[in-house]
Amino acid sequence: MSLVLNTNCGFVSSTPTSDPEGNAQSTIDTYVRSIKDTSPASANIITEIGWYCNNASGESNFEVGIYSDNSGAPENLLHSIPTNAKGTGAGWKKATGLNLAINPSTIYHIAVQLDDTDVVSYIDTQTGVSGAVYYYRATMTSLPDPFNGTVGTADRLIAVYAVYGTSSGGFLNRNYWWFQ
Repeated sequence: MSLVLNTNCGFVSSTPTSDPEGNAQSTIDTYVRSIKDTSPASANIITEIGWYCNNASGESNFEVGIYSDNSGAPENLLHSIPTNAKGTGAGWKKATGLNLAINPSTIYHIAVQLDDTDVVSYIDTQTGVSGAVYYYRATMTSLPDPFNGTVGTADRLIAVYAVYGTSSGGFLNRNYWWFQ
């Protein structure tokens, strides 16, 4: 399988489990990489954020987060989970048990940052995906706020996802909770 938006990257309804087998890879050590996607119409919370590490490498900390959108680019860090153990093996890495408020049908940027490892770590990517855009920043030890990054190669997805859910309690609108 290759990387497919809303199946194993971007906003997804369940945790991806198999190797996405992207047709390319990018260095993730000391990088922040983000994928742009629109939250589903039924989504108002994120319960998990993860990414795919393509190779075995040393233990390190990774951060995940959600950025607001400004004309197609990531801008302000809305939520982050700064302390997560990568482990040493290849595979999906994730922060779970989250309850991060988001708005339905809204453009966000799902981001990951990995501290330096003893052997360079790689994240799966998929080239040739029309309209896909990702952003990155190099030499980073945490998620920046604001993002102020560089647009990555056009028509490329990266293996970063956010599991979304619904909550009957309300939704976030301009940083205020509205109850239904």
